[in-house]
Amino acid sequence: MVHKALASLGIGAATVDTKLEKADYTGGEVIHGEVQIRGGNVDQQIDERASCKLIEKYAG
Repeated sequence: MVHKALASLGIGAATVDTKLEKADYTGGEVIHGEVQIRGGNVDQQIDERASCKLIEKYAG
């Protein structure tokens, strides 16, 4: 019970890490990488899918 409460606060919860093949990409280039999900201290359900948002930053 305590572990579930802590996991809801992010303590001992599953972690998600997105790793790209490289740090910089040019416009129109295909981005390759992977999403790693590691389980935590308690059972947690992943909804139907995992999603990722990309933010573009222009070096000027």
